[in-house]
Amino acid sequence: MRVIESFSKGLKILEYIVQSGDIKISDAAEHFDMPSSNMTLFFNSLYTEGYILKNPRKAYSASQKLSLLAEKIKNKNAAIMEACREPMNELFAAYGEMTLLGILEQKRVIFIERIQSDKNIRIADDYTTSYIPHVTAAGKAIISAYPETMIREYVETADLRRFTDKTLITKKAVLEELMRAKENGYALNRGEYEADIMAVSTAVLDNGIPCASLTVQFPAYRFSENDLVHYAKSLIASAKSASSHLQKNSKPRSAS
Repeated sequence: MRVIESFSKGLKILEYIVQSGDIKISDAAEHFDMPSSNMTLFFNSLYTEGYILKNPRKAYSASQKLSLLAEKIKNKNAAIMEACREPMNELFAAYGEMTLLGILEQKRVIFIERIQSDKNIRIADDYTTSYIPHVTAAGKAIISAYPETMIREYVETADLRRFTDKTLITKKAVLEELMRAKENGYALNRGEYEADIMAVSTAVLDNGIPCASLTVQFPAYRFSENDLVHYAKSLIASAKSASSHLQKNSKPRSAS
């Protein structure tokens, strides 16, 4: 994937300013091993766009603009959670198994909502653990709902480490799995992250753009892949219900 190196550098500088509090240009230049004249250009750009503030001591700090952007992201996730609350409750009532709502964050899957089962399926205890997308049904479901070009782009940079003997560890296998999920409208996890946990998932769309996924987890010792395929139909219906709710309450978005 091609990137604009100067833009990436600017983002790293902004992160450094946020983490450091009041910071002078000379300190940032030393930290990044960059001439002060070049660093001044980055600071001037961030200041002009309103991302940083300058105090009387000629030190800079992050502005509230970042907080406002973060609040918009928080509100977006809240809207997704609201749209998926009833479908998740219905899925849990039907199966009594762990039901999860996942999103993609920095090319990792994070579960932002869950209904815990009492049947002892293990999952992270908090909401900060993230997962490689293609080793989870949730990640596969979201990525497979994107256009094929974006699916192939994901595969090219995918982390292909092995977790179990069922983990897909080649680009060819991952691509085939994602395209299969795209065709079926749902994704399966056959024990690719933890050998004793299986899952089925389907994407939730916001005006046609995948924004999340609904997932039901099952213990491998009690269920088979055929069982997951059977349950996929009701999962697809639940995701469509959530997608309709989002579409009624949001503005059109672009895939780009």
